Amino acid sequence: MSVHFKRNLIHVCQVQRNTPTRSASGEPIPLWADVNPTMRCRYVQKSESVANESLGFMMKLSDSLLVETGEDVLEADRITDIVEYADESVIVDAGPFEIESVLGRNSTKAHHISLRLERVE
Repeated sequence: MSVHFKRNLIHVCQVQRNTPTRSASGEPIPLWADVNPTMRCRYVQKSESVANESLGFMMKLSDSLLVETGEDVLEADRITDIVEYADESVIVDAGPFEIESVLGRNSTKAHHISLRLERVE
């Protein structure tokens, strides 16, 4: 891991994994448990112009995280509580976000992976 890249991880976020359980009536209910409550990351929010037939163009926000290669994070996980690394009392976004995709790099020397996020409504 490049020390230079690690300095760019200015946020800390919480990774949660679903371990479903059953209600008293036998219905499956989600149970989110912390996998990594203090994962260093960098939260990136970009706006992009998206074509829409009825409205022409509209702006869409896309959210992503950059994390170190080798972090235990899966597409089925979710991200919550993104805070500033330097001052964890500063909440950047509480989420939750589903991880839409995990995008690795094509290099064996890659220092990070990108997580494409989708906000859970």
